[in-house]
Amino acid sequence: MTRERNSALRPLLSAAAIALAVAACGGGSGGSMSPEPVPGSDPTQPSNPSDPSDPGCADSFDSTFAAIQKVIFERQGCTQDACHGSARSGGLDLRPDAAYANLVSVHSLGSDLPRIQPGEPGESFLYLKLKAATEPGSVTITGSPMPSGLPPLSADRLEAIRLWIEKGAPETGSVGDDLNGKSDEIANLLGACLPPATAITIEPLAPPAADEGIQLKMPSYVLSAGKEREICVASYYDFSDRVPEQFQDRDRGVFFVNGSRLRQDPQSHHLVVDHAGIGAEYVNDPAFGQWTCLGGEQDGQACDPLDQESCGSGVCGSAVHDQVTCIGYGPKESSQLTGVGGIAGAQTAQQLTPPREGSTPHSRSVASSTGTRTPST
Repeated sequence: MTRERNSALRPLLSAAAIALAVAACGGGSGGSMSPEPVPGSDPTQPSNPSDPSDPGCADSFDSTFAAIQKVIFERQGCTQDACHGSARSGGLDLRPDAAYANLVSVHSLGSDLPRIQPGEPGESFLYLKLKAATEPGSVTITGSPMPSGLPPLSADRLEAIRLWIEKGAPETGSVGDDLNGKSDEIANLLGACLPPATAITIEPLAPPAADEGIQLKMPSYVLSAGKEREICVASYYDFSDRVPEQFQDRDRGVFFVNGSRLRQDPQSHHLVVDHAGIGAEYVNDPAFGQWTCLGGEQDGQACDPLDQESCGSGVCGSAVHDQVTCIGYGPKESSQLTGVGGIAGAQTAQQLTPPREGSTPHSRSVASSTGTRTPST
């Protein structure tokens, strides 16, 4: 969700319509792709030098964040009493029992940015403060670069922080790189030993305030370890009572939005959200298959797509189709452009489309899209 002002508004989708999503991701690691395990291989043997069970490892951790806590926050002096220890400089406590809860999705006192924005290093105030010291002049920040009065982080340590944030800033688990999904790269950057990379579930986006936008929550689906899927799934949304009248065009059956934020688990490498161009009268078309609750406490149960509350914390979704792009997916009356990204689309796991400058405050509507993944082990 963003609070910046915008200028030009654009049509998003009708106030009551079917939205389609096409997504692709690789499972079984913290990276975007994960190769099949080699039969008979054992990732805990010394041939995997980054693994904590390797007898050659002198500095072992059970998660990426645990390594960052010790190697960077503690050994770089950030947890000294006069800094982010008992003094909690800037309201930030980086001591082991408090650091994570003080960092992730917590707004900083010196900026409009959160200290850590999962998936977005460039919107994470802590990372920008560290980068300002390691790479002087590369970013503009308020206050002093960090660590203040101490040597800056090395380029390797800074890159480790960046990768951890980009992969969702998880508290537990070991994140992998983009090339092969392994934890070796970040382990080497930290000079530490880490377990093999695990599938990471990112913190979902909080819904925007009612007067600022709406949220499209993508249904979850199972992604097997070491596999890759490209799927299409439909959900029905009715925002007719949520969108202020001045942002609706009832003659065209659309409303307007100016900016969006998309968030997916880091295993995901693209997502397209599209308006099917049809309404509630088509929800029972055989092309959609059986509608069931996907995710949540009623996962797998039949649901009524027109009942927005029928699945509790889950989402009522159509049958999940494994299909390359969603072009041609759904009833024949659907838009011919389905699958090309009319609402939102990204070739990355996270994406912010900021509002345009210059609009009135009332046009700060934001559509946030949360794609959830349920990797199997």
